[in-house]
Amino acid sequence: MSASHLKIPNEKRLAQYLMAKSITGSNMLRSRRVPPFFKITLVVLCAFILWSFNHPQSSMNSARTIRAARVDSQYRSQQIAKNTHGGSSIGGFRKMTARCTKPLTNVAFLKTHKTGSSTMSNIMLRFADTHNLTVGLPLKNHWELGGYPAYIDKRLIDPVLPKYNILGHHFRFNIDNLQQIMHADTRYITIIRAPKDNVESVFGFFQDQSPFNVWLEGVDANSTKLRLQTFYDHPEKFYNKKTDWFFRARNHMFFDIGYDVSNSEDSYIDSKIQEMDNVFTLVLLTDYFD
Repeated sequence: MSASHLKIPNEKRLAQYLMAKSITGSNMLRSRRVPPFFKITLVVLCAFILWSFNHPQSSMNSARTIRAARVDSQYRSQQIAKNTHGGSSIGGFRKMTARCTKPLTNVAFLKTHKTGSSTMSNIMLRFADTHNLTVGLPLKNHWELGGYPAYIDKRLIDPVLPKYNILGHHFRFNIDNLQQIMHADTRYITIIRAPKDNVESVFGFFQDQSPFNVWLEGVDANSTKLRLQTFYDHPEKFYNKKTDWFFRARNHMFFDIGYDVSNSEDSYIDSKIQEMDNVFTLVLLTDYFD
């Protein structure tokens, strides 16, 4: 190609050409920049590496903790699996019985007051939900079942049905009334607590309700300890069977089970304990309930 055919750009065109090249190169450089996320990650990683060099013992302890947690988790899983199939207790784990293949589906749980019974009630209701069982419930806007504190009444259970599979709320026990609404193979269970602890718990919970708010009207309402001591130092000065809910001041559990809290004769109490042995399949103790 001859020199006459070469097109030499003039100064203006040359300047435009070089400027265009400069802009293109700049864009290429910008497109190759590292995203901010990677920069932050890199900085954090470098900081961690430097910290590890300065704190080698802490880093080793963290690794040991993670490994120990994994080993412990694996060990627990192995022991639970072994115990579930009838294995013996190892390393402090309790022996577990074989899986129940035919659970009882007709159970009446008497939910006594201030005994931790809400925990057991929750278990019962979840069991009923899991197995699609029929549950007798309190009426709307009521926390008690069947007309409490009166003996359980089938007309005051929601929904009104001939029979129920599960009961798990507060009600006053009466075996004759219960047998009208529960199946023949129903198991009756309840939970009780050391009387002294129960009395203190009942008083603390109901102290601003009847009968305590009536009997202790002039005693400092902000001091549970003072009110409790005032009442039980001289209960004869306050106790009155004509006051609504008077039984809360005696053995509340005994009342829930259906007995007369005003009768403290040994022969009466012994007969009722024997009756409980005959009626209840299981009586749980709050003091050992874990």
